[in-house]
Amino acid sequence: MVSSTLINGVVIAVLAILLIAAAVDDLREFRIPNHLVIGIAALYPAHVMTAAQPIAWMYALGFAAVVFVIGFVFFAMKAMGGGDVKLMAAVSLWAAPHHLITLFVITLAGSLVIALVFAVRTAAAEARAAQTNSLGTMVANLRHVPIFKMQIPYGVGISAGGLYIASQYLIGQG
Repeated sequence: MVSSTLINGVVIAVLAILLIAAAVDDLREFRIPNHLVIGIAALYPAHVMTAAQPIAWMYALGFAAVVFVIGFVFFAMKAMGGGDVKLMAAVSLWAAPHHLITLFVITLAGSLVIALVFAVRTAAAEARAAQTNSLGTMVANLRHVPIFKMQIPYGVGISAGGLYIASQYLIGQG
């Protein structure tokens, strides 16, 4: 008979694979496929049933619902994409209640890094277009990059946070 610990490890490994796929898809296409988000959410009951420690799954559902509603407000304001909102809610299900703040911090940090990379890339492209491939021109162009209007693949930051949560479950800290 297969132990529940082994099954839980496989579930978390599949979660990690789905998170990486979501990050890659969002980075490449600015789109997170629904089947990945559904897979992440659908794995959660298997995790609850096979976890070594009891899971406060009812709290997790509540927190995930609140995260989805808040995300929907950001979506309505055109500050986040629909896939990002759904992914954040699905990953929040895994993080709540103990790791939710950590998930938010890692997501924010990862998204800021991605935004900075995109801003530098945009400024460098403008410097190349002006045929002044200097570092000074690129830095000067950074001032004009509309960072708050840029399309950011938040799925990368969300997935980074989710991978951290998965790692915590694997080492028994979840």
